[in-house]
Amino acid sequence: MNLDIEQKQAVEALGKNILVSASAGAGKTGVLVQRLKKRVIQDRVRVSRILAMTFTAAAASEMKKRLAKELHTAFLETTSDEEKAWLSEQLVELEAANITTIDSYCLTIIKKYYSVIGLDPATAKKVLSQGSVNIYKKDAYLNTLAKYIENDPALSYKVISYFSARAEDYDSLYSIINTINTHAQSTIDPDDWYQQAISSYAPISRISDLSQATLENFFSRLSLDLNCLLSYLNQMRFYGDGDEKIKFETLDKGEIAIRNCINAIQDHNYSKYSYSLENLALCKTSPDTKNAEYSASRKALNDKIKDLLKNNYDSKMMIQDHNDLSDITSYIVSLAKDSWNAFISSKQEDAVMDFSDMERYAYDILCANNYTVAHILQDSFDEIMVDEFQDTSDLQNAIIDMISNGHNVFRVGDVKQSIYRFRQAKPSLMRNLMHDPDTIQITLRHNFRSMNSIVEFSNHLFSRIMNVDGCKDSYTELDTVSVGTARQQEEIVPVEFTLIKQEKDADEELSAKQQKAYWIAKKILLMKKEDSALSFKDFCILVRSHADKTVIRSAFDFYNIPYLIDAREGFYQSELCQTILSMIRAVKDPRDSIALVSVLTSHFYDFSDEDLALLKIRHSSIYEGISEEHPEIIAELKELNHIAEDRNIIELLTQISIRHDFYNRLNNNQKANFDYLFDQASNAKVDTIQDFLETMEASVDEKSSEAVSKGKDDDVVTVTTIHQSKGLQYKNVFLWSTSKNDFRDKSSAVMIDDELKLGINHLTMPYRLKRPTIQRLAVEYHSNLEDIEEFIRLLYVAITRAEKRMFIVDTTKKDILKQPVDLSLLSQRGGMTALIYSAMKDDPYFKLTEVDEMDVEKEKEIPKTYVKELPHLTIQPELLSSLYTPSSTEFKELPVLDETSKLVGSKYGTKMHEIMEALPNKLWTMQDLEAYALSTTDKQRILAFSQSDIYQQCLSMEIHKEFPFYVEQNGERITGTMDFLAMNDSNIILIDYKTDNASIPEIKQRYSPQLKTYIKALSIMYPGKEIKAYAYSFHHKSFIQI
Repeated sequence: MNLDIEQKQAVEALGKNILVSASAGAGKTGVLVQRLKKRVIQDRVRVSRILAMTFTAAAASEMKKRLAKELHTAFLETTSDEEKAWLSEQLVELEAANITTIDSYCLTIIKKYYSVIGLDPATAKKVLSQGSVNIYKKDAYLNTLAKYIENDPALSYKVISYFSARAEDYDSLYSIINTINTHAQSTIDPDDWYQQAISSYAPISRISDLSQATLENFFSRLSLDLNCLLSYLNQMRFYGDGDEKIKFETLDKGEIAIRNCINAIQDHNYSKYSYSLENLALCKTSPDTKNAEYSASRKALNDKIKDLLKNNYDSKMMIQDHNDLSDITSYIVSLAKDSWNAFISSKQEDAVMDFSDMERYAYDILCANNYTVAHILQDSFDEIMVDEFQDTSDLQNAIIDMISNGHNVFRVGDVKQSIYRFRQAKPSLMRNLMHDPDTIQITLRHNFRSMNSIVEFSNHLFSRIMNVDGCKDSYTELDTVSVGTARQQEEIVPVEFTLIKQEKDADEELSAKQQKAYWIAKKILLMKKEDSALSFKDFCILVRSHADKTVIRSAFDFYNIPYLIDAREGFYQSELCQTILSMIRAVKDPRDSIALVSVLTSHFYDFSDEDLALLKIRHSSIYEGISEEHPEIIAELKELNHIAEDRNIIELLTQISIRHDFYNRLNNNQKANFDYLFDQASNAKVDTIQDFLETMEASVDEKSSEAVSKGKDDDVVTVTTIHQSKGLQYKNVFLWSTSKNDFRDKSSAVMIDDELKLGINHLTMPYRLKRPTIQRLAVEYHSNLEDIEEFIRLLYVAITRAEKRMFIVDTTKKDILKQPVDLSLLSQRGGMTALIYSAMKDDPYFKLTEVDEMDVEKEKEIPKTYVKELPHLTIQPELLSSLYTPSSTEFKELPVLDETSKLVGSKYGTKMHEIMEALPNKLWTMQDLEAYALSTTDKQRILAFSQSDIYQQCLSMEIHKEFPFYVEQNGERITGTMDFLAMNDSNIILIDYKTDNASIPEIKQRYSPQLKTYIKALSIMYPGKEIKAYAYSFHHKSFIQI
């Protein structure tokens, strides 16, 4: 590897702790390997005296492989016997080298020194799965809460009802307790954190009694809002320039009033601010309805003033609100602490641990007996390497410092790529260390990944959006990189931003997300057509949310584009795990119809939908049908149940894998998932089928990835989240841009900030009227700022994945306004789109292209395969008596419609019927409807169906959609298709969908004959069952019983 000046310095520097700031594409991994090589070969440091910690096990494995290759090459090239002997020893040591993750290294400490803290040696051998951890946590919480309720039932009821409108709802409080503990346990001293959290709502007599940090953030929040007002005012001046209708003296008066508020804020004088704000509200500006831009800015100004007035409570009320929360805060923090201690105790009793224990136990061991073990380890390593330092937590950093001798830590990271705030990563650790005079500072200045246009685009963009007053991140001259090789030089090929324009009032055939997905699919096909050297594997789509993957999958299916998409968030939600979960449920109870159907249609039994339909037609239920026609299946499920009860879950999984050649018929991805599930089950403490079911069900929300098995030569488009893409690179990248950046934490009942601790709104009970407390406003501001900064860092990670071409894609219904890049713009949370547009609109490395929304059907290419000859009858068909169809009875008189209305109505009706057929048999949410081209109104109409008592009753029955039938009686033939049918042993519910906008009486009159015919057919097919028939009107969101 050819090293540039800074890389060479990073490889060779010694004598002090070293911090290497490595921007994306700077060759960080190569530098780490070269430094390891140099330390071993030139400096004669034994591999066993090096500790290298990476962020993931995959990164550790890759580093170990690359070092092995370097040492092996050096062994082959040297002619010195002494050198060969040394390298041979190091290659042997490499197998057991401490090149690992920090969690794994902590586990090594625990296994060796467990006795120092009196830990059972069996503990380190049994690491719980996330599902088991959830069960332990919930049990500990419920047991602790029961004691709290017994000791103080009045206060307990007050707290539980404060965080949920239902007094019996313990889950809402459980979620809060979990979040508190997650933050507390990531710190060096959790007890101190808990105490500070309680103190955040200690009683006060005046606002100035609040902590200095709280006051600074509270007034900074108000200051930001006021500066937003100035920004809107300046926009009004700009757009109103030359407009005679606008009185600019009103704008001047408004500015004076705003600055009076700002002066009060700077003095931390809340009463003066409150009075000045009321005066500001009296200042009126000139309207001008014909000046759209001016009017939009004026509206934004007035809306912001209204928001400020809404929270403009007098000092006495704010003090009282704060004090009212003192006992509630003390209760929930104490409950959190005691629940955690109970959680630890229950694990210790069972001699088990989880991943969160590894760092805590290791830290406790290092601190024990006056740091005895820490001193031993300090003498054990000549070099400690830390990769991805920007994502280190306080506790992890403390462990690193304790095992260091004070001058042997080599840290590599990039603050701009710190995107794991939800894991308590602390970019501030690296920021602070960058100014430590006792640490050697090295910055890698070249990018070896991307073409020059992308590198310059990144430099220009982030120098503008990271250098914002009021934010902690910066993009300095040292962060500005240049390309490192001649191959990266090129003529300017701007980063392309495609904005798909949507009609403002149109009831779109395609949603905004679908428009983006179809445009990307088309663009990929076009690029491949223009450049035959391109493969599908040369493309990657980066999204922020897993939910967006589903829409992309549909578009790629539409255009026949091969892809690798894991649209589920967790391993336990993978198709394989859901199949195994159904298998376990069916083994436990074969009468569980949903589980049984899932197993029957899996690779285990390979029943087709037609097979199941025939079973259902011939029998009252699938279970009865299987019992009578395939008794061997029921017998096998019972046999598997006995295996689980008499032996164990591992044997059950083994039998599932070998029977019916189940495992061998899985694809590579599914095999990888099965293997991982088997390992998890082996390590989990589960003795019965019920234990295993509870563990798997408790793990459904786990955020671990599927065990993906994808070969490097698979020709597929990769669709992944930005978080998943970190550390990777792709030739051509499409960034799925966003027009908003929601602050999700804001809706939390209790907001938690590691600096300010808790932020809780005041509720006036029992009416649940909400007012923000000063502490809450301060925490919101500080957390919001941190979230915004991480959002920009996430954008940095996305932009820097591309090697050759970068495309940014979004949709909009309105023109995007170019605004000054300041804290006001960031706080508006306009997503990536507004940020990139405002910063780069006129930049030579940025190209904006606006396109009209797509008509997908017109764009799809027709396959070049045709039927040569149509099938035809070879015999004379039998002449049947006239056929009676229920739909022929729908109308005696048709309303007058023009041809266009008929066509639109028909298409709309067909679309709604198809969607209702495709939706799963469960209660639906907006997310379930995201993949369909529906207006908000139509989504609400479908959700109204889902939320009805009638549909919810149907969910407990056997459901059929688009149910075809044919019956004969007394020479009369009736045939047709019923939209929706639910049945059990004694009842049938029939629902027919109606999409016209007739009145309810008209619908009943028009469709009664049709539904009565359906009822007649059902009574023939299922004699003795009670039948209820309804027409569901989408227009009225109403069921009409016939």
